[in-house]
Amino acid sequence: MTLPQSEAPVRVLFDMFELSPSSGKSIGIYVYAVGLLRALKDCLPRGMELVVACHGENMADLQAAAGASIHLVRMQARHPGMLRRQWWLRWGAKWMARQHGCSAYFSPKGFMPGWWGPSWGLRTCVVVHDLIPLWYAQHHPQQFSLLERALVNGGLLRSCRFADQVIAISEATAQDIRHWSGRQGPMTVVHNGLSEAASADAGARSEPYILAMATPLPHKNAAGLLEGYRLYRQQTVHPLPLVVVGLDGVAPEGVTFVKGLSRPQLASLYAGAELFVFLSLIEGFGYPPLEAMQQGTLSICSDIPVLRETTQGHAIYVNPEQPLALAHALQSCLSAEFAEAKRRMECDAPKIAARYRWAETAANVAHVFSQWLSPT
Repeated sequence: MTLPQSEAPVRVLFDMFELSPSSGKSIGIYVYAVGLLRALKDCLPRGMELVVACHGENMADLQAAAGASIHLVRMQARHPGMLRRQWWLRWGAKWMARQHGCSAYFSPKGFMPGWWGPSWGLRTCVVVHDLIPLWYAQHHPQQFSLLERALVNGGLLRSCRFADQVIAISEATAQDIRHWSGRQGPMTVVHNGLSEAASADAGARSEPYILAMATPLPHKNAAGLLEGYRLYRQQTVHPLPLVVVGLDGVAPEGVTFVKGLSRPQLASLYAGAELFVFLSLIEGFGYPPLEAMQQGTLSICSDIPVLRETTQGHAIYVNPEQPLALAHALQSCLSAEFAEAKRRMECDAPKIAARYRWAETAANVAHVFSQWLSPT
């Protein structure tokens, strides 16, 4: 791909300033941004350069991407605090774009610079991962402060409506963008990449078990997961134990909570599990079922559009708001009658997961770049 030739390259500000490996709420977006930037090094359109705004906490992860067309600019030593992030989003990003000759701005996080309306004087492209903040405003308004809801929800809707180009990470997210924002402008669906599966740790559990993933956040539906498992135990003579990644505290009978795992430790749990359960109420993409599929483990997951889209029919789907449905699915999938079907699905699972490659994601984003920045 080549942009129209001119004396100077087209420069795009790639905004990593607000993202950090230590920022829990945005860690998925951070993984996305790092994976995308590294892969873009090999497929960036000729005539384009990226100026990456970063800081001391994320710069080391980005060094592999640096080169003739990708320039890292360290703005400060540490991840910025809330006031600094607001300064950056309202004024700082535009100031940096002017300082480095950037005519365009790309956000892997979904927010464009400025206050309201279009970002005048700067072409904008944003990646929208999900509209979960709007779901919280409707279903759990007490979860976040009024100020946070106003800043986040208002900024997200503004980007969806006014960015020159929007990339949605799933067709389900694209549908949500159209529904919530009424966007009429260009929008492209580009699925996320999936990092290569980590080698499983040697210290695997010896007894059979069910694996699940959840967090205390309401949309991750830990209560529904634990209630469904309780009903399964109640109805089963010899129930398997449940290991839940992402929760802590006092676990119910038959349940173990674990947190802070390394990638090899998590890979080991995926590989050794009889089943993986992911009962989230809303997602933008949903990595965990695909990570289980990489290890050849069948998933029971929420029957929501995005998980049907990403797992491509290679999972068992249940209503996440009906714990009894999960209990019945656990019984069915672990029965002798289902063993052959389970084996076939697990055999095919790694092939499905292998379709999600960062190289393909980057190539599709680069194609969006070439269309977005070409003269109309």
